[in-house]
Amino acid sequence: MVSEMYIRKELRDLSHLRLTARERFLNYMHKHPDMMQRVSQKYIASYLHIKPETFSRLKHLIRQRK
Repeated sequence: MVSEMYIRKELRDLSHLRLTARERFLNYMHKHPDMMQRVSQKYIASYLHIKPETFSRLKHLIRQRK
């Protein structure tokens, strides 16, 4: 179990290096669409390693597309 958690953490860290903030945001929203209703946006932004202002901007762009 510890090895699995370590691998997940490493994959998450690599995604922060390889993906842009927009790509991380879109991936997270695709995997966890219900979290926007359950968790404060500042915590999600922190988890994704982006500024809350950037998170808000990306969220607004997604709403415009729909």
